[in-house]
Amino acid sequence: MTNKTRSERETPAAEVALPQQAVLMAGGRGTRLGALARTTPKPLLPVQGVPVIERLIARLHDAGVVTCTVVTCHLADVIEGLLGDGRHLGVRIDYLREPFPLGTAGCLGLLAKPARSFYLVNADLVTDLCFATLARAHAAGNATATIAVRRHATPVEYGLVEFDADGRLTRYREKPVHEGFIGMGMYCLAPRVCDHVGINEAVTMPEVLERLMAAGETVLCHRHDGIWCDIGRPADYELSQQLELPVAGQRDQRRAA
Repeated sequence: MTNKTRSERETPAAEVALPQQAVLMAGGRGTRLGALARTTPKPLLPVQGVPVIERLIARLHDAGVVTCTVVTCHLADVIEGLLGDGRHLGVRIDYLREPFPLGTAGCLGLLAKPARSFYLVNADLVTDLCFATLARAHAAGNATATIAVRRHATPVEYGLVEFDADGRLTRYREKPVHEGFIGMGMYCLAPRVCDHVGINEAVTMPEVLERLMAAGETVLCHRHDGIWCDIGRPADYELSQQLELPVAGQRDQRRAA
């Protein structure tokens, strides 16, 4: 597990060539959002007046990204029509249309293999993650893939009962809380990760990471304790409107740290 302080101390910015390309996965249907995403693609839903994907592009641009590849499928024309060539966002945007939904990593099998490390990001997230810090952790660990992670607590709605083979109660916990780390849907990847995904192969990112580990590659986790919200559910989308978010396009001073 890496953290921001350690990665920045061990790997000064001058020693790391920050990624200049990001792949944003924007092809999901947003079915859990119901009517909210029926005609508006989930990545275009406004969070505090700014489409969520534009907030992400602003943070990526701040970290040195100059090219964004937006992966589309559902309502692709709507996304491409709004984002255009990206000039108004300070980046160059190109598009990769999936022929059918390929899961959270299938786009890597269609992507022109980047020349150096790149970011892979779900386009329905709100965060204050400094992507440059993620890249420095990736470089410091000589990793093939680095996952942004955060601590998450999941309460169980009912009392949890444990008993032995004879039916005797051994433990009874009233609505316990399970805690652990979750993936944030943001990665820094080496170009060779693309070699582990076939053309038009439907595959998830956890499956690809398992393939990398089986091949002896280094997969790291980079902990982030700041803001993160997946807007995939109505309650979470409502929550995103209340967060104290960085101003879209505002320079993150951590890039130069």
